[in-house]
Amino acid sequence: MNLPTADRSDNVAPSTSFAAPDSATRHSPWPPPVAHIGGPGGSARVQFGHGAQGSSTHPRGQRRWRWLGLVGVVLLIGSFAFTRTRSSPYAAAWDARVTDLIDFVEQQRGLQFKHPVAFDFMTESEFVAVIADGRQKPPAERQSVAESIMRARGYIGQNFSSTSVEEDFLGNVTGFYSHNDKRMRVRGTELSAYIKLTLVHELTHALQDQWYGINSLYAKVSSDEQAFALQSLIEGDARSIENAYYQSLSTVDQRSIDQAEHPSDRPNRLSHTPDALQVRDGAPYELGAQMVDTLRHLGGIERLNQAFRHPPKGEAAVLFPFAPQDKQPTPPEFTASSGEAPVSPEATVDQRSVGPLSTFLTLSSRLDATTAWRASSGWGGERIQVVHRQGNICVDSMILGRTIEDSERLYTAYESWASFSVGATVTRLSEAVLVQSCDPKTAAPEPNTGIFSELFQLTQTDLTLFQRAEANGVAVNRAACAVLHAHQRVDALALDPNDLRDDQLPSEVVQALEDSIARCKP
Repeated sequence: MNLPTADRSDNVAPSTSFAAPDSATRHSPWPPPVAHIGGPGGSARVQFGHGAQGSSTHPRGQRRWRWLGLVGVVLLIGSFAFTRTRSSPYAAAWDARVTDLIDFVEQQRGLQFKHPVAFDFMTESEFVAVIADGRQKPPAERQSVAESIMRARGYIGQNFSSTSVEEDFLGNVTGFYSHNDKRMRVRGTELSAYIKLTLVHELTHALQDQWYGINSLYAKVSSDEQAFALQSLIEGDARSIENAYYQSLSTVDQRSIDQAEHPSDRPNRLSHTPDALQVRDGAPYELGAQMVDTLRHLGGIERLNQAFRHPPKGEAAVLFPFAPQDKQPTPPEFTASSGEAPVSPEATVDQRSVGPLSTFLTLSSRLDATTAWRASSGWGGERIQVVHRQGNICVDSMILGRTIEDSERLYTAYESWASFSVGATVTRLSEAVLVQSCDPKTAAPEPNTGIFSELFQLTQTDLTLFQRAEANGVAVNRAACAVLHAHQRVDALALDPNDLRDDQLPSEVVQALEDSIARCKP
């Protein structure tokens, strides 16, 4: 991220990063996902409900979480694949029952469909059979390594069950659009308000596919970071249109949808899925929608269309969509002078760069979300390597802050994280921070809960403060710089976004933002 520099020597610098939403044969996402969402196979609508975590404020109104998207479950669950047909995959005409939904999606998105899309409304048994036929399980060894990595980083505890997680996700798939055979498959035969909401989301994917070619977009991806950002753009766009449709409905229809998404007999749809993994797979929907809404705020539909022609490059574009993303950071390298134990090439399982969301997920597994967010917002580059060490799977992470102060804050946060982890060590190097942790196996503590709702609240607070600064005449780049610097000045940035709708912000927040604006050069 290229931001205006503050009036001091340690300038604000780049940011990026994350995981590939493609099949396991292309990129292996980091952190290893519970559900692999999007990619060449298609896009499934999955119902993720936080249930016990309660409702959360969304930019378009107060309601419970709803994540919709296309799922191929990789590493822990597997992926979905549907073969492209040889004849024309498009329908001869639109299903008359969905013409109002087509009109809504076209109007909201500012694009028109080039071809009708075929719909398959399926009974429960038919839909389950289709999912089973298209599912591809990952190799057992790959799954075992993925679980070791996640225990080493704190994402899962000793009681984690991939089978239970699989039941969570596969039971919540409510529909999907296949990018290969161009068909829409829906779990249900009646056009309820709930099913219509599913169709709006998936119709948006079909529209994206007809204009930009989703498979073609993924074919151009060359890194985990690019894949995550692209996934967030694709799912965030569909989520944003779906939000608009929800808000256009009557109170009766909204209540019907809420009840369908949060049935009384199963209030928490992801009760077996650790929060960090919910964040990993839900961020492209919820935070992606924030990114898309911000793009439209800054430059309208054309700015969003431009993003599809030139997709964002990394996690920072999703977490901090108000900030310019002109330059990617250069992740630190593992060298003999870095201070880590020498690792032979044969012992290295994987090495890649990761972004600020990965940093946040690691820290928030043991620390409170606000502390993790403050440290992560100073992220300036990170590279991880997964290695075999003394018969165990270990993860070494080399992290840079954007500034000297940011690196020191990351070091302090990781020291606290290590104190709650088993056998983890943190070393402060001349410029970077080295974090080393191995799979604690049956000694792995259970991770924190409630992470997603807190992360969403933090990112929404940032966006609100950015818009407040912009509305008061502060230039976009300077406002972005100020919000990121304000993180380091006041804990009160972890506010309930409802409080930010009032004209009067808390005095400490106003002062922190004003001071940061003054420190950021025009």
